[in-house]
Amino acid sequence: AVNAINRPAREISGDFYDFFDLPDGRIGFAIGDVSGKGMDAALLMVRASSLLRFFGKSLLKPSIWLARANDEMCQTVQRGMFVCAVVGVYQPDDGTVELASAGFPPVLVRSGANDYQEIGAHGPPLGVLDHIQYESSRVCLAGRSIYCYSDGLSDIRESTGEVQGTAGVCALLESVQKASMQARLRALSWRLKQKKLPDDTTVLMIDDANSEPR
Repeated sequence: AVNAINRPAREISGDFYDFFDLPDGRIGFAIGDVSGKGMDAALLMVRASSLLRFFGKSLLKPSIWLARANDEMCQTVQRGMFVCAVVGVYQPDDGTVELASAGFPPVLVRSGANDYQEIGAHGPPLGVLDHIQYESSRVCLAGRSIYCYSDGLSDIRESTGEVQGTAGVCALLESVQKASMQARLRALSWRLKQKKLPDDTTVLMIDDANSEPR
């Protein structure tokens, strides 16, 4: 199963997420973070989310999906603006996920209590350099969960004034582990309401529908 939450720091969010059924039974998903603020960022967000959905529905490998979207954005996006994104496909039948990242914070794979592995970005953000070749990573869930999050989450400041970083994100996710995806996302959304968010914050989760979290 795939689901997500978004907490905007202002009235208009520069983050976005999307997931959709594919004709072959898989589920495509995308999460993005647009550079800048205001109306220009909002327009780029609409453009980027539409492009990623268009190429995602073409049944492309995530690496090629990102490359096609990047080439298109390099031709049309205002200079100095860019989009960090993760795209991928989830196969419910065998619980596999294939994903690719363009300048996004590390994707976290939770295997068990306090056991998180990172998948780093496979290339630069979209709209920076054309003709980039991205790579893909493949994960077999088998009871694991995957968390993709925008940097609004990792940039939350601790009581000491330091940003919480990836370690803080893992601790926050661990504090909301519940039996179901919906319960975890509700608990995370409540926690985020209690914090002063430095930026738009979005979390997309892919969960093995055949196993409960450990």
